[in-house]
Amino acid sequence: MESNASQSDVYSASSVEEIKASLNDLGKRDAVITARLNELLSTQRDLHTTLSRLDLARAHLGSHVLAARSLHNTTLRPAASTAHRISSAVKKLDTEQASVRSTLDVVEQVAELKACVLGVHGSMGAPQDWETAANYLYRAGKVDKAVLEGDFAEQIVPTAEVPDPPRQTLEAAAESLCGLFLREFEKSAREGDGSGVTRFFKLFPLIGRKDVGLDAYGRYVCSGIAARARSNLNTAGAKKEGVFYATTLTKLFEHIAQIVDGHEPLVERHYGQGSMVKVIERIQVEADVQGGIILDTWAEERRVSRKLTDVKSYPFNFLVQSFLPSQKSNLSSTSRSGSPAPASGRASEDEGVDMKEIDALLNESGIMLSRWSFYTRFIASKSTSPSDDYENTTGLTVPTFIANSTLQRKISDLLIDPFNTMSTFFFRRSVEKAFQLDESPPGLHLNPSRPLGANSPFITSAVDDVMYIVNQVLQRTLSTSQRSIVASVLPSVGRVLGGDFFGMVQRKMRDESYPKAAIAGALPPESLIVQFLVLINNLDVATEYVKRIVGQQQALDAQDGMSDRFPFGHEATFVERTLRNLDQGFEAKTSELVNEALEVMVKQVMRPRLRPVLGETFRDVDYSVTPEDDDREGEDDGGAASEDLVVQRFERGWQAFTLPVKRILTPTSWDKLLTLVVTHLARVLEKRIWSLYGRLTPLGAVRLERDISGIVSAACRGGRYDLREVFGRCVQMCLVVNMEEDEWEEIEKLKGQELERVSGVQWKLDAEERKRCVKMRYHSLLAATLPLTTSAINVVISNDDGWAEKNIRVLYDSLTDAGYDALLSAPAENQSGTGSLDGEPDEVDDGCEFDSCPPGSPPYGNNASMPNINYVNSYPVTAMRYGTQNLSSTYFDSGSPDIAAAGPNVGSNLGIVTFFSGTVGAATEAAKQGVPAFAFSGKSGDAVAWNTATETYQQVYADLSTTVTQALINSGTPYLPEGIWLNVNYPEVSDSTCSSPSDFSFVLSRIHTAVPLVSDDDVTTCDNGGRLPTESTVIHADGCYASISVGKAENKLDADADEQETVLNKLGSILTCLPS
Repeated sequence: MESNASQSDVYSASSVEEIKASLNDLGKRDAVITARLNELLSTQRDLHTTLSRLDLARAHLGSHVLAARSLHNTTLRPAASTAHRISSAVKKLDTEQASVRSTLDVVEQVAELKACVLGVHGSMGAPQDWETAANYLYRAGKVDKAVLEGDFAEQIVPTAEVPDPPRQTLEAAAESLCGLFLREFEKSAREGDGSGVTRFFKLFPLIGRKDVGLDAYGRYVCSGIAARARSNLNTAGAKKEGVFYATTLTKLFEHIAQIVDGHEPLVERHYGQGSMVKVIERIQVEADVQGGIILDTWAEERRVSRKLTDVKSYPFNFLVQSFLPSQKSNLSSTSRSGSPAPASGRASEDEGVDMKEIDALLNESGIMLSRWSFYTRFIASKSTSPSDDYENTTGLTVPTFIANSTLQRKISDLLIDPFNTMSTFFFRRSVEKAFQLDESPPGLHLNPSRPLGANSPFITSAVDDVMYIVNQVLQRTLSTSQRSIVASVLPSVGRVLGGDFFGMVQRKMRDESYPKAAIAGALPPESLIVQFLVLINNLDVATEYVKRIVGQQQALDAQDGMSDRFPFGHEATFVERTLRNLDQGFEAKTSELVNEALEVMVKQVMRPRLRPVLGETFRDVDYSVTPEDDDREGEDDGGAASEDLVVQRFERGWQAFTLPVKRILTPTSWDKLLTLVVTHLARVLEKRIWSLYGRLTPLGAVRLERDISGIVSAACRGGRYDLREVFGRCVQMCLVVNMEEDEWEEIEKLKGQELERVSGVQWKLDAEERKRCVKMRYHSLLAATLPLTTSAINVVISNDDGWAEKNIRVLYDSLTDAGYDALLSAPAENQSGTGSLDGEPDEVDDGCEFDSCPPGSPPYGNNASMPNINYVNSYPVTAMRYGTQNLSSTYFDSGSPDIAAAGPNVGSNLGIVTFFSGTVGAATEAAKQGVPAFAFSGKSGDAVAWNTATETYQQVYADLSTTVTQALINSGTPYLPEGIWLNVNYPEVSDSTCSSPSDFSFVLSRIHTAVPLVSDDDVTTCDNGGRLPTESTVIHADGCYASISVGKAENKLDADADEQETVLNKLGSILTCLPS
């Protein structure tokens, strides 16, 4: 680039001076380049000099290579040749030396052989020195066989006295001595000469007759075993009762063990390591015989076969009839029940099988099985070579001669199989007997001021009885150390616990102690509640007992080692797994039932009792208070005392209904129940807070936060601290409502983790819910300057399915929990399909539906304990009008209702069906009277009684209806245009789909299908072109969509677009569009 620049300067020069300057610059550059070229040439000359030197060095190296080769050829090659010749000579010398040594060895062995032959011959002669003769034979046995049978020995060894070949001579001598030793051994054995037995037993291996000696020795010890066994079994005057046969079998095994332990050193020393195994195999044959005799005699004497037949045919009448659907129990909660069950067909089931005899049989057979296990383990350890490494990894292995023995088969047939069968029977019969004699703890009640008449844990006697037997059966089973017994008995115990024991408690919960109200709207009787709590305790304590029993066994085995009890193969691992399965299987079943039972307690007992407590807690509490009102209240009520009024009321009521339950339940069950109740309380408080929309001033918001905080503290006192997390939404709602405007603006800008970091709160409210709370605050600020309603919203509820139907009762509870004053006025019987029929009520001839009132009841009636739940023996229209015009003036402080709600109806009310629906008729009747009204209907379910368990769909429909009601209330008055009602339909609900109110969205719809060119346009929304979807389209759309339609009360037709728009604006916070 510089060259180009210079050239351009030369060519662009415009004067002589510029040309001279450019030429001067080019000259300097030329000088630099010349210098560099000279330097490069100088370097090249040095390179040539170096290469020349390398060529000279290579020439010198070649001459050195030639000199080295010349030295190798003239000097080193002759030396190598000489070394090779020397090595060959050495090898030949070694070969010759080996041949000489081999020859000398043969000569020495032949000489030794000749000496032995002559020694044997001489010793067997006149001296008759048998030990010496045997030793000579032993020495001869060490001579190599090739030498013994070789020609050299046959030529050298024979003599005039012993002319026969050495092999023939030695074999004849050994055979002769073997016969002689055998005769002398048997003679000594008959005479009881122990030293003679030992003397000749030691000689057999010396003459190469180990098998003969071991066999003779085996016969010898077996005769002693047989004699001792017969003596033990036929002891004169011995009573063969108790554990006599177990003791006899134990003595047999102990005797064999003593023989093996005592004789093993002798056998192993003279016959070699592992030789005792052959004696043990021979002993096992005798053990099969003697043990078989003992077991056969035991089985016959104890009539095992007859007892097995009785056990297998035992009918378990009490258990069977207890589970029959038609079985009606009349058991007293405090007295023992009769035994056996009614209609059992005989005076006593115990006559068929004597449980004491079964228990004795199990004890004796358990001892025998335990001794058999010890014996098998002992024999296996004696039959295992010390060099076997597998013992450390897979445990002992049962020897084949034991596994295939006759005694093993008898053990299986006469002990193991009957033990399995009788153990299962014994346990199941014990469970049956425990429930036949079951007693409830006395003196239990729900009066917190009176002491309880029993000690905790409050359980029935059956639990202690059954768990004692569980422990006994478990210990006896494990003491046998038999894998097959563990594999049979423990699962059977689990099945009986999970079937009979669990089933009896479950049946009692369902049929005898279910906390069900005797009359509609009342609380369950105290006796049923107490019995139900005791049954929950039964399950909880039984689970803990089983866990403790299994844990104790595992702890004992951890100390002694499970592998010591079950040393064969992987038996120890199997037993540990079986114990865990027993514990975990039973716990899984009981935990599920306990959770279900606690849910029942919440729905049937705790929630109904909590409802009046909250009613009293918030009675006359005004959160629309102004500072002036607060000053007046302070003067009237004494200031600080009134600040804690809500908390004091709640704590007093909370303790009154929770403490009695807490005293009876076990701590574990109470903790679970408290969690459920507190969770429900949190939902109720949340509904109540939302219902204060429009009735909350800034000072009221402060009071609300203080009251909610006090209620949370009172409810969680004595429980786990993390229970407070359940109230997180309520606490955060109060927090947001009381935020200053600048504080809220800062929070509103943040999202996600940054929001939680800056605010220091893990938010349970989403952004929309927080904004809704803020609107409550803004609304309250505006409302503080306006006159406010200080009383709760009054709601009249009716339906056409009847006053005792479950749906309307759940809606009543939901509205009451949300803080509304609810009044129920509904037909005494199911009046579905009666439309807008009206008629004068008359006397109830056949009783109210679901036996909720007796025959001959008056035309109007109510629940004795809850007078705001009423029936009218007429049509839905009549019942609704009676509620809005007559009952309202009696039960509502203002004397009139604010809202009317009909339903939730069992089944949808869509399109033309609305003309005939009694639920719709009731809603339109209220609207005609000027009361804003809803008609709620749900697709799921059938008409069921008020006292059945609450299903998912019932709770979802009720909570959704409360949500719609709250939304309308929050929109302010007037709630609806005059003569307008809302038809709300819910889709199908199941435990897997649309199972929570949060799953639902509401869509504005129309009741009837629009007729083209006839029907007027609807309100424009969701880009619908002036036509709303029908209710059927909405509730059958994919997802969980509920329809809200606007109707005219006078004709049950769709309202016009203006009235639809009014509803759209009021309910806009909950309305959405169907997906396109």
